[in-house]
Amino acid sequence: MTIYVLLVMLGAIGLILFFFISLFTILYFSYILCMETSYYEIKLFSWLYDSLANIPFTIMNFSNNIKVEFKNKALLDKTPHYILTLHPHGLTAQGRIINMTKQSSELYPYFKDTYQGIHSILFRIPFVREVCLFLKCIPVNESFLKKMIGNGRNISLYPGGTRETYFTNNKKDKHVDYYYLRNRKGFIRLALECKTPVVPILFWNEQSTIMYTQSSVVQQLHTIIKKYYGHTINLDILQSCSIDNLKKLWNMFYGAEPYYVYVGEPIYFTDESVDEAHAIYIEKIKELHAWANTQQGGVKTLEIM
Repeated sequence: MTIYVLLVMLGAIGLILFFFISLFTILYFSYILCMETSYYEIKLFSWLYDSLANIPFTIMNFSNNIKVEFKNKALLDKTPHYILTLHPHGLTAQGRIINMTKQSSELYPYFKDTYQGIHSILFRIPFVREVCLFLKCIPVNESFLKKMIGNGRNISLYPGGTRETYFTNNKKDKHVDYYYLRNRKGFIRLALECKTPVVPILFWNEQSTIMYTQSSVVQQLHTIIKKYYGHTINLDILQSCSIDNLKKLWNMFYGAEPYYVYVGEPIYFTDESVDEAHAIYIEKIKELHAWANTQQGGVKTLEIM
């Protein structure tokens, strides 16, 4: 009789757990598919990130050899609010992740309070959205970005977007940096409307360290996603999981070889048109890359697409 009662109780507990897990799953998927990302979610995950950063012996407290060069650090420190523009977008955007998770980096104070705009579709993917929120990412929707800036938050953007990850193909010339900027003016319009200066940051060897090979399977996934969602994201990032790339990522985080970052001066716009401001920005990027290239011994050229 006792065994019978025990089995009934275990069965009842199992049914209750099944009910609540099913209910939670339905609510979770309904929320991420139908609702926009909440500002309160962002604040919660930011708090979790900052709390983890203060715990000794986490990934954030281990140092590696990050070399940051500033064109004018004093001017940057006097700038209360800004939009960080990051170049180029590597296969895994490793430059931002390294510098925002390593307290030893001189860029850590700037990145830890800056929110990264990324493709909004990533917030519709289960569990990926939580990782993105934890890493202080926000949807790149214009209204959302303006809200964050209006609330006194700094944001960072990859102007080249995931389009630049196509240049991390191992068939590309490693001695050329490819920036997809000619038709990217949204970030300039945002800076003009919000009257916020832009600070360009260049991650050296971002495109030529972690690379991928063309895969027919990935191309088929591209086609499927575009068919059902109407647009696609670059899934070549999946190929960053190769043994060779994982070794390189490990060395970037923990190896002795320096990882170089070059930070430009804040660019202030006044009454320029979008096209005029965009032309000014491209010239500043060329100057920043030329300066970085000189520091590196003149090993690369820049091609703006």
